[in-house]
Order: sequence, then C-alpha cells, then structure tokens
Amino acid sequence: MGGTLATTSKVIDSSTSLPEYEPHALALDPMHDRMLQVALAANAVFSTASGLILSLAPGPIGDAMGGLSAPVLRGIGVGLLGFAAYVVWVRTRSSRQPELVIGITLGDAAWVLSSVALLLLPVPLSPIGAGLVVGVAGCVALFAVLQLVGLRELGRNRRGSTHARSGFE
Repeated sequence: MGGTLATTSKVIDSSTSLPEYEPHALALDPMHDRMLQVALAANAVFSTASGLILSLAPGPIGDAMGGLSAPVLRGIGVGLLGFAAYVVWVRTRSSRQPELVIGITLGDAAWVLSSVALLLLPVPLSPIGAGLVVGVAGCVALFAVLQLVGLRELGRNRRGSTHARSGFE
C-alpha cells in the first residue's frame, strides 16, 4: 500500500501538467464547430461580395437603388471589406472566443436595424432598392441567428469539459 502512495505522488508531482484553462475560449471541435464555421464563412463571403460590389460600382448601384450617394455606398463597401476580414480572422483562430463571435453578431443586428430604419425613413428608394435592402437584411439576420445557434451548440457540447462554455447553453 505504501508503494502505491509513493507511485501516485510521483505521477502527480511529475512535470506533466494539465492543459491550461482558458476562461474565454472554446476549443475547436470539428464535429460540433461546424455550424459556427459555416455561419462565419457564409457571413465573410457575403460581406466580401457585397463590399466589392459597393466599392467598385457605387454609381450604378446607387442609381438602381433610387439615387443613393455613390460616395456613401463606396464607404459602406470599404467598411464591409474590413468587417469581412475581421470575420475571417475570428473564424480562423485556433480557439473560439465567444465574445468575438457575439461582437460580429451584434454588428449583424445593427445592420438589420439600420436597414429597417432606412426603409422607414423618407429615403428615396426605388422598388429595386427596397428589395435589395430587405434581401440583404434577411441574409444578415440569418447569419446572426446561425452564429448564435452555433455558439449554443458549442456550449451545449462542452458541458462537463474543462473548456469554458459560451453562455448560451
């Protein structure tokens, strides 16, 4: 019995340590991270495409939407390209930080609310413009919901593990 205690002490006192606990990170688990990965990838692709279109052709887009300002649309396009780069950066991190994904989701929610405000304000939108605003807002709202569902799935599948939960379980 004394030999067992000595052996156990050597194992416990050895230089092998447990992985560090990261309070704000979720380790990637390919099976359970898929929803979040797909949602962030779709968000980045859509934001990049929208940003390129608005940056490269703000005049024709503004005309089709009812005469919106080309410089404003170009600025929105450049902002979307920066947002897309940030989404890619968050997506490719080795550990997922829920607060970064929540920040992206809040940005998506702000876009949707701004779109609603644009539709309610006396802005001269053509039917094509109103349709584009509604369609883009719908896509962005979908990304936000999928990102939250992905975070919730990660949190749910982390119960009992040493990793932090997302706070959505």
